[in-house]
Amino acid sequence: VAIETVARTWFEKDPGLAVKWAAELPDLQDRFFGLRPLLPKLAETDPASVASYVAALPTKEPFSHLSEDFAGQWADMDPSAAAVWAAGLAAPALSGRMLPQIARAWAGDDPKAAAAWIVSLPPGRDREFAASSYVLGALNYDPPMAAEMAMTLSNENMGGEAIANVALRWIHADPSATEAWLTRIRVPETAKKKLQDNGFPKTSAAFRSSP
Repeated sequence: VAIETVARTWFEKDPGLAVKWAAELPDLQDRFFGLRPLLPKLAETDPASVASYVAALPTKEPFSHLSEDFAGQWADMDPSAAAVWAAGLAAPALSGRMLPQIARAWAGDDPKAAAAWIVSLPPGRDREFAASSYVLGALNYDPPMAAEMAMTLSNENMGGEAIANVALRWIHADPSATEAWLTRIRVPETAKKKLQDNGFPKTSAAFRSSP
């Protein structure tokens, strides 16, 4: 695409002006193609310098994907800064789509800090999605923290999915701890089905009467 070529060439000479030019293109399609090759580059080096441009992007696709990817890249570098920025965005639809990206990246870097941030978010849909994403991000690093977060999900389907994901991963690392956890929680039917479908031990506490 010609716009992308111009953007890349200009970026090599003056990154700041290149991004400003792309972000102010009046045609939305041109703006998308102009920003697409530039935002990932700056998200890896100086995300704060382009945060205001990302905040001003339309919330609909395909711009939403640019925003989400940007948030995820920033979170890989500095999750707390990315979280503060996303939570303060004026457009709830935009911040709501970014929070899961940040939660997942932060969970892999500092599960305890990420969990504290999620708990501090206002109750509602955005926090549910962030918590669900956190579970996926924390599974490889801190299964107990992932398990605790899974229990905070009030949405039955999301909670069941999260509990099943934790059990399926944790059982290989620490079977006794997994069983102890499953004994003390209520395992939703949706979680039981997923566990059954994935060959979870039939003797597990997951399939007994939930407390």
